[in-house]
Amino acid sequence: MARRTGDLDAARVHLQHWLEWDRRLESAQGIPFYGVVLILAELGFNAEQRGEVEQALALHHEGLAAVRETGDPRAIALALEGIAGAHAAGGRPEFAARLLGAAAAARKAVGQPLPDAERGDVVRIETLIRDAVSAAVFAEEFDRGAARDLADVLGDPMLAAWPATAR
Repeated sequence: MARRTGDLDAARVHLQHWLEWDRRLESAQGIPFYGVVLILAELGFNAEQRGEVEQALALHHEGLAAVRETGDPRAIALALEGIAGAHAAGGRPEFAARLLGAAAAARKAVGQPLPDAERGDVVRIETLIRDAVSAAVFAEEFDRGAARDLADVLGDPMLAAWPATAR
């Protein structure tokens, strides 16, 4: 809640404590814990909103690595949305649009589109992208991402490209 109201400092502190607790649960149970993925996403969005593009990308990639073990397409979509935000903020709007398309397709494939109440980050990322490219380019790249197989998207060398900023 703190991040969504703009209190990024308080949000980071709360999320860090929550992440530590969830990691202890994960360690104790010996299996990936879905809460870790959600917290990494929140911390990644927090970093992106602070302008810490590389930190955001690192957090979202950590979340993506964790969720690959569970294979949950909705959690993979969340990680892709976060990575898209970092790339959009880092000057790679076309790639970010493709990732948003892939995330939307992953959610649609399991009959779980992102609910309107949870679209805030995606809308913010879409706005970043649309401010950088034309509506036609956004639509073309989004559709390209949506048309790709999720395994193909996850194997894309650009997905792991560091740094996120355009050169």
